[in-house]
Amino acid sequence: MKIHGEWEITLIRNVIVSSVAGTFNEEGVQAELRDFYALVPREGAWATLINLSNWDMGSDATFKKVVSFHEWILSHGCQRIATVMPDTVRRTIHQKKTSQISAEIFRYFATFDEACIWLTEQEFPISSDENPHQKFLERTRLDQM
Repeated sequence: MKIHGEWEITLIRNVIVSSVAGTFNEEGVQAELRDFYALVPREGAWATLINLSNWDMGSDATFKKVVSFHEWILSHGCQRIATVMPDTVRRTIHQKKTSQISAEIFRYFATFDEACIWLTEQEFPISSDENPHQKFLERTRLDQM
C-alpha cells in the first residue's frame, strides 16, 4: 500500500526532533519510524521532541505502532518525550490510544517553545530557534490542507 503521512526528523545534539503532518496509515508510520530509529544515539541519554501540530491522526493500527514506538525508545536510552499538540481533541484521543507514561518522562505542550523550555530544564538543551522543520511545518499546516 502507498505511504500516507509526511515527516522530517533531525538529531540536534542529544534531542531527536520529529515533525509529522497529514493522516498516517500503517505503512507511513513504519517508514517514519525507520527514519527515526536510524538517528537514535548509540550511547548516552537522549530525548525526543515530537511535533504533532500538523498531524491529522490515523487508524487504530497506527496508534498501536505508537505504543510500541514509545516502549522501544524508552528501552533504548530515551529519557524524555516532549510532544507538541495544540489541538485538545486530537491530544485527548492521542492520550487515550497510546501508552500512559509518567508525566516525569512524557509531556504534551501547546507550542514548540514550551517543549524546548521543558527539555532544557530536564538537561536536554534545545531552543525554539533551532527548529529545523519550520518550512516543513509552514508548508503542511493543517488549516492549509
